Amino acid sequence: MNQNMNERVQKTTYDEVIKQTKCYLNYFPSEQKRILPLVHQLKKNIKIFDRKSLPGHITASGIVIKEEKMLMIYHPNIKKWLQPGGHVDEGETPLEAAKREILEETGLKTKLHPWHNQHAAPFDIDVHSIPANPNKQEPSHFHYDFRYLLQLDGGDKGHSEEDLQISWMNIESIEEPHLKTAIRKWEEQRYKMNV
Repeated sequence: MNQNMNERVQKTTYDEVIKQTKCYLNYFPSEQKRILPLVHQLKKNIKIFDRKSLPGHITASGIVIKEEKMLMIYHPNIKKWLQPGGHVDEGETPLEAAKREILEETGLKTKLHPWHNQHAAPFDIDVHSIPANPNKQEPSHFHYDFRYLLQLDGGDKGHSEEDLQISWMNIESIEEPHLKTAIRKWEEQRYKMNV
């Protein structure tokens, strides 16, 4: 990809992130304070997708729910069960990254949940701090995790390319504090959608 094309792709993706963030705050106005570091960084027009970007960068993940259970993977490095997700590759939108990460980490294909037909925004945006990693020469920074509500596009049995443990966990049993907001939103939204 030549330099001009690469810059146009990054600009389009950057513009899309601004648009999605505005839509998100229109729908969830009480989230303004929670995502303030992201809003401040977007105003500065910093390379928001670059892993070296400080104070943080965009990541993406999928909230995949099936019959009161959420798709989770075990991260051996941090010893936690989390939703599948990861960094956004160059030229990729956060949604594309979320779907790619789910496929790589679980072997499962996904598609957007109908909730997104009414909302051109992530289902949740979580801002969390990542500790410094001297091995990767990375200082502490933020992950601005764009989380999309997804549903399976095929079977519910997959195999991780990355050899990760996969589980469908009961929503009530999920203890991860950074997922509590997304779970609360799911409970509210599914009531509105009558699912």
